[in-house]
Amino acid sequence: STNGPPPSVSSHAGSPATSSGFVASGAASSSHLVSAAGAAAPRVDIDALTAHDPIQFTDYAADIHKHYKRVEVERIALPTYMSHQSDINEKMRAILIDWLVEVHLKFKLMPETMFLTVNLIDGFLERKLVVRRKLQLVG
Repeated sequence: STNGPPPSVSSHAGSPATSSGFVASGAASSSHLVSAAGAAAPRVDIDALTAHDPIQFTDYAADIHKHYKRVEVERIALPTYMSHQSDINEKMRAILIDWLVEVHLKFKLMPETMFLTVNLIDGFLERKLVVRRKLQLVG
């Protein structure tokens, strides 16, 4: 094992990647994680350190994760959603995401924040027509 940067997040055959660079294998209810390289990832109980703290809600963590894993598949934007936009295109979206990455890096935000932001933007752009001059406001 190397101490290099974490694996990049990518999607394999339509399976949503997690923020840690792992892709859920099999059905959405599967709890097995496979790294982008194909190796099985060890299961680590990340809630064990805070199990004694009632503010952390560790008793509910597994149920919360199962719920969000289930609804994530229902709420992910279709790959072709930008074809429905009349005033903006994929290149404009890419410029917006690049700008957001710069903001993300400048403020040293957590990676999950960036992934959630892109997911929210894609979901919004899938459902609402946006004019060019308002695109940065969406970001």
